[in-house]
Amino acid sequence: MADEHDARAEERLASGDAHEPSRGDTHEDAAQALGRLPEPLAAPLRAMTAQLVEGLGDTLISALVYGSAARPEDWDAHASNVDVMIVIDHVTLDALDQVRPALAIARRAAPIDALVLTPEDLSSSADAFPLRFLDIARTHVVLHGADPMRELDIAWDHLRLRVEQEIKGLMFSLRREYLLHARRPEALARVLSASLSTFFAGVGALLYLSDPQWWISGKESVAKAASAHLDYDEALMRRLLQLYRGELHPNEAQLRLLYAHTMQLVERAAARVDRLEQGV
Repeated sequence: MADEHDARAEERLASGDAHEPSRGDTHEDAAQALGRLPEPLAAPLRAMTAQLVEGLGDTLISALVYGSAARPEDWDAHASNVDVMIVIDHVTLDALDQVRPALAIARRAAPIDALVLTPEDLSSSADAFPLRFLDIARTHVVLHGADPMRELDIAWDHLRLRVEQEIKGLMFSLRREYLLHARRPEALARVLSASLSTFFAGVGALLYLSDPQWWISGKESVAKAASAHLDYDEALMRRLLQLYRGELHPNEAQLRLLYAHTMQLVERAAARVDRLEQGV
């Protein structure tokens, strides 16, 4: 089963058929790349990249932005962090001291969360962080150098196991938190809202495991695809998106129903990822 899915993914990527917004154009220049990010981030990230190049020189292999900053549908100027990956040939304290002032420039405009690693770190860690690296590979914007995600190999079996861990962890967590907060609607609403990033990431990866054409990661895109291809209730997915965005304020009875329906969705996702292991 794993070999079949890996082969299908490789075939689609080679043919260019995969839904692949960010593995694409290696010829995109820095100006084009910055143009795909939220407008307020362009200047600080341009300055950050220039400082990285100046400080690190040839030891800087690549720099990219991933996460919600690279997904317009998920970007929230008031709440989102800017996730940056910096790939250098060797990580030392001296090298990190060159990274710090570059990040300080960008942090004047937005909170920056930096991941610094070597090419060897990236290739050797895909088995440990397959879901995280899949999310980065699906949606990122290269600011400098080569695209480090283009050749990254994420094994189907490793990803399936990690998705199972995430979805079942969420399933157990929702049950535990309900026992703690059933009589506290405000706390229960916060629990449900906070769980939705994990939920949408897990469902997006589940879609990809089922068929590699689903090279998507934005929450709205995942919600639409899950409604169409996993038979998830479209209205329910829309309400979960609204709750995540702070646009939905259910009363106690509505919240209880929404919580129950979300638990059912998570249980369905857990059962589906189990069936994938069995080749069903």
